[in-house]
Amino acid sequence: MKIFNFLATAASVLLFAADSHALKIDPAAIENPNVFGIVFPNKTEFYGRADKVVSISKQEFIAGPLFVTEVCIELDQSPLQLRIYHSSALPIDKTSEAIQKQLPEKYRQYATPPESIKKMLRENIQDANVQKSIYKDYPTTTHARTLEFIVTDLDELNEFFRKISDHFMNKAKEKINRKTYTLEGK
Repeated sequence: MKIFNFLATAASVLLFAADSHALKIDPAAIENPNVFGIVFPNKTEFYGRADKVVSISKQEFIAGPLFVTEVCIELDQSPLQLRIYHSSALPIDKTSEAIQKQLPEKYRQYATPPESIKKMLRENIQDANVQKSIYKDYPTTTHARTLEFIVTDLDELNEFFRKISDHFMNKAKEKINRKTYTLEGK
């Protein structure tokens, strides 16, 4: 039986490593069978009861000058909400779209900057493209019952969402129980 458990664990680790950006999943890192964990690049961590996860969602939105991809994990009967997100400077094309949506139809054509301006903005945004830390300014940014973590690698966040939602829905024929998801960043 031990050899079977070893082989199953080794196979799942190899399977996860095959298409992983930097995400690592340890399928038996936690002894308590009711707990799962998430470790972030800056070595902050989250651990929760796997049987209390009621939803896992991903959404994209514009927040001021940022384009945000956010993964939310809701826990049953908990006042906390877990949010993991990636944010970057809003691409110039998306900025134009956002502005155009706010204008009456007849003025939308004027919200598109010339190509020379788009090129200049693209070149200058490269250095400050990814937000690396969370800024909170209570009470204007978010409420105190939100646990927020930020990751700098969007591909890794998307892979994390795919893996954890597959485990949550049992599509991978595995549950999230006992797993530690480590997001390492680039």
